[in-house]
Amino acid sequence: MNTFISTIGIFILTFIVHVIIHRWFRGIRRDPLISLSVYLPGACLVAWYVIVTGSAYRITSIVLYILLSLTAGVFYLGPYLGGETPASMILASFTKKKRQKEPDLIRLFTESGLFWKRIDDLRRAGLIETHREKYIATSKGRVIIHYISLYKRIFCRPATG
Repeated sequence: MNTFISTIGIFILTFIVHVIIHRWFRGIRRDPLISLSVYLPGACLVAWYVIVTGSAYRITSIVLYILLSLTAGVFYLGPYLGGETPASMILASFTKKKRQKEPDLIRLFTESGLFWKRIDDLRRAGLIETHREKYIATSKGRVIIHYISLYKRIFCRPATG
């Protein structure tokens, strides 16, 4: 049990460091996506800890840390992958108007709101670029694609809604 508590503690500490690095990078106008890399030393720390303590739950602790890190990463990447989801837009609209008819909800979504805004977000984040009138994923975008693919394989489901 102590191994799991320590693993969760290391994850929380790593998450706090991730937030600090992210904010610092945003403050100096650098790409904050690099702050995700802090989870790798955290995984090494968990591996070192379970080996040194001789825990019977070595693999389980490392898998727990990896799953927590992947989950945190997917939530972190949400704004880079298109901002608000349609579901969150619908729910947020109820804060302004408690009762709505179907046409009210449909009006929330325009072609520019669902499609062009996401392309613009991805372009501004440096995840895609145009090349000869076609969009291509940048190297940073391909890293995100692999990250999402890993998430989908682990959880057997789509990464975004």
